[in-house]
This record gives sequence, structure tokens and C-alpha cells, in this order.
Amino acid sequence: MAILHIEMPPKRIIVLTAFSVFLVLFYTVWSDTSYFLYIIWNIFLAFLPFLISSNLLWYKNQGKFGTPIFIFGLLVWLALFPNAPYLVTDLIHLGANPSVPFIFDFLILFISAWVGMYLGVYSLFHVEEIFFDKYGKKITNSLLFVIILISSFGIYIGRFLRWNSWDVFLRPGYLVKDISEVVNHPHNYPEAYVSTAVFFVFITLSYLVWKKIKK
Repeated sequence: MAILHIEMPPKRIIVLTAFSVFLVLFYTVWSDTSYFLYIIWNIFLAFLPFLISSNLLWYKNQGKFGTPIFIFGLLVWLALFPNAPYLVTDLIHLGANPSVPFIFDFLILFISAWVGMYLGVYSLFHVEEIFFDKYGKKITNSLLFVIILISSFGIYIGRFLRWNSWDVFLRPGYLVKDISEVVNHPHNYPEAYVSTAVFFVFITLSYLVWKKIKK
């Protein structure tokens, strides 16, 4: 019996991912710099929440997991989910290499951000389906609100405080200390609240628009 269920992403995501990787490799050879190779790693991280959520949904539909597995899987997914929309923040690297045409930077970063958001909304939809079947519409909407809010803050601490998803498990004490500093001294971190609010609105609107188009 298979332990891991692999669900292939939609073809558009596969095509965009392949194109993004091709552009990064072409850029690396052309500019003789490895600067944008991190994009490939970030795309890989963006695939992880999709992989986990598709497995959770599949096991739920098969009736093959109980509450402990569901909670553990959801916590791991929540720690990794910000990696998908996080790709949008890589746009700050536009124009990083003046010797390369700006449009090339834009294509690499925009397409990778597109891939990240696609993976993010699909993964969020998997989790919504799980919650909806278990708890109904009202509680599901509330849980999605909390998830998007936490994830938006996660993007902030990833981009500005330079924490990684796996630090939740490897260095939880130090992570909690940094988060407590932001929460207890909000006047010292106004960018944390602005960034979280902006990403909360962005992810929420992106998800709602995607769901409407998907129908």
C-alpha cells in the first residue's frame, strides 16, 4: 500500500516551472553568475506544501488517516505553506545584475512568483476541502482566515528576519523569541504589521479570484 500519494500539478504549473528553470539556467550561463540559482530551490520549497496538502486530501478521501496524522500533517503544511507566496517577494531582486537586460530579470522573477502563487492557491484549496468536509463552511472560512494571516506573517519573518520554515522544528526557541519581540514591541517593527496586512489582502484576493475563475 502506497504511503505517499503523488498528485501531479496542473499542466500550466509544470510548463511555467520548466520555463522558469530554463530561464534561470540560461541566465546562469549567459551572465556567468550563479545569482538566480536560488530561484530553483525556492520553487522546490513552494512545491512541498502542494505535495503535503494533496496527500492529506487524498488520505482524507480514502478514509485512511485519523486525527493525530491530520494534525501533524496540517502543522507541517502550515510551516511550509508560506514558501509558495514567498516567491512573490523575490521581485525585490529586480535589476540585481546591471549587465543583464532588466526584462530578463523581470521574466525570471515574475514567472517564478506566478508558479508560487499557483501552487499556493491549489494547496490552500486542498486544505479548504478537508476543513469543509470536517467542519462546514463557517468554521472553514474562519480557519482559512487564520491560516492566511499566519502565513502572511510567516512571509515577513522569512523575508525580513531571514527565518526558514524548518526553523520551526530545528530552532523553535530562537524563533519564538524573535516573534515575541515583534509582538511585544510593535512600535519597533511597523514594517512587520504593514507587510503582514499587505500579504494577507494579496493572498486572500488572489485566492478568491482564482476560485471564481476556477469555477
